[in-house]
Amino acid sequence: MRDLKALVFVIWVLLLAMVSSYGHANPVANYKLVGKGQMTWFWFDVYKAKLLTPSGNYQKQTWPLALELIYQRDISRDDLIKATKDEWQRQQLNYQAQWLTKLEQIWPSVSENDSLLLFVDSDGVSHFYYNSVWAGAIKDPNFSGAFTAIWLSTNTLKPRLRDQLVGAVNKS
Repeated sequence: MRDLKALVFVIWVLLLAMVSSYGHANPVANYKLVGKGQMTWFWFDVYKAKLLTPSGNYQKQTWPLALELIYQRDISRDDLIKATKDEWQRQQLNYQAQWLTKLEQIWPSVSENDSLLLFVDSDGVSHFYYNSVWAGAIKDPNFSGAFTAIWLSTNTLKPRLRDQLVGAVNKS
């Protein structure tokens, strides 16, 4: 009887895991590449970036879209969050402190070949995936605009990367 209860429990846990992961399946599997580029800081490769949309075209502040970063070095969560805050301040964007707190809960530290994917759904909700696994969401549509501005604003720190991402230069 105890073996039967254990088996039922294991089946229940597996079903629960399947149901919970189903709601967060890859939302951009059929998206098309808008553009891609390489983020380099001085002589260090930091990450490769890709921008994807349903049509393969970019329109400012239009959702849905996805931005994927594939890291080429180890970076702590705290450094990722600090860089985000620093760029919002540099661009003089209005941001809310609770966004940074939420990112602390969602983001891990990253290592070489890790990926962080931002998927902004049609309602402007930002969903984060870490190595293809859903990590959390920020439901404030204002966050989506401020966060994507780091890469996609004309005031970005890296205009060449922006141009590559939005398809203003050759996609190769």
